[in-house]
Amino acid sequence: MSTLGDRIKELRGTHSQKWLAEQLGIPPTTLSNYENNKSELNFAIILALKTIFKVNTDWLLFGHTGARSIPDNTPETSITEQASGCSQCRELLRQLGVANERVYQMHEREMTLHKENIELEKGSKNLEEKYDLLHAEVENLKSKLSLSS
Repeated sequence: MSTLGDRIKELRGTHSQKWLAEQLGIPPTTLSNYENNKSELNFAIILALKTIFKVNTDWLLFGHTGARSIPDNTPETSITEQASGCSQCRELLRQLGVANERVYQMHEREMTLHKENIELEKGSKNLEEKYDLLHAEVENLKSKLSLSS
């Protein structure tokens, strides 16, 4: 069974990621994350893909066989071309792409911090264990000293 990322790659066909990213108004890295199932698509991107490639969203989202309305991957017009008469639309698409990239970067940073936190917790536990061993050794030495006196 194909993934959503696989279906996006299938739609893109021989077009480059850069080309499709430009059509969607997002950075190529964001598109790569979508195609590799590392990020979830938002509603605007789903609608843009549906519009660009004239596909059924049931097929796009869930891979329902027979639900894809156009068998080839030749787009007619891009979102950017459709919005060419509207500078506000172009700006919103640009901002959406920037926001998507920022969310992905923040998610990556969160994952890095989470991993660092796990390592710090492990280090803290090791220090606690060492402290407990040293404390037991000190107590043992104290008891030996008091017995010898």
